Amino acid sequence: MFESIKKLDAQMARLKGRISRSERKLDDDKATYKELSVEKQYHTFVKDVETNGEKYNLNVPGIVENLDMMKNYIDNTFFDDAENISSDIESEIYNRKFQRCLIEISSTRTKILEASRKELDLTGVLDILNNAKHELRIKEFDSAMEYAKEAYDMVDNLLKEFTVV
Repeated sequence: MFESIKKLDAQMARLKGRISRSERKLDDDKATYKELSVEKQYHTFVKDVETNGEKYNLNVPGIVENLDMMKNYIDNTFFDDAENISSDIESEIYNRKFQRCLIEISSTRTKILEASRKELDLTGVLDILNNAKHELRIKEFDSAMEYAKEAYDMVDNLLKEFTVV
């Protein structure tokens, strides 16, 4: 009977060891996941700023400084801090894109008002502007900008043709 208890104690000790190793492995995996996740987010932001910096005015000191800080946190393995600043960067990029689209849509509306005073046919233009607004609502900023610019160019051409005639 005592031998059975000793065997059970030995099995329990081995199981506790396995559980402990599994927990350490899980903690290591979580840390690795956080590291990879934060690094991926950083590279996504950098690519977005490089690709869309001019279009959405993303090359501003606040975003660039935060990206530098995020990179520094990653390099020094402060992944929680990097993750925290990541949300600030994401919010700033989102806000800048949203505001830039609003400006583009607003300037198109101003052109449309100018053209409507001259009683020009704006049917197609209004449809395109509505597409821009829809894309903005669903956070498709690139599409929203394209539609707004297309509508602006159409109105601008109509106005130019009107002044020629």
